[in-house]
Amino acid sequence: MKFTDWDVPEADDNEAAKLLIEIIKEEVTKIEADIEAGKYENY
Repeated sequence: MKFTDWDVPEADDNEAAKLLIEIIKEEVTKIEADIEAGKYENY
């Protein structure tokens, strides 16, 4: 949130936190799908 405040003076920290969590959840879901598909079995 600190970086958001630096870049956007009128930033809503609560809304920014919600957006970050949404992005993180989407990416984790993609990684979970890759794991289920066996993408990382050869590493």
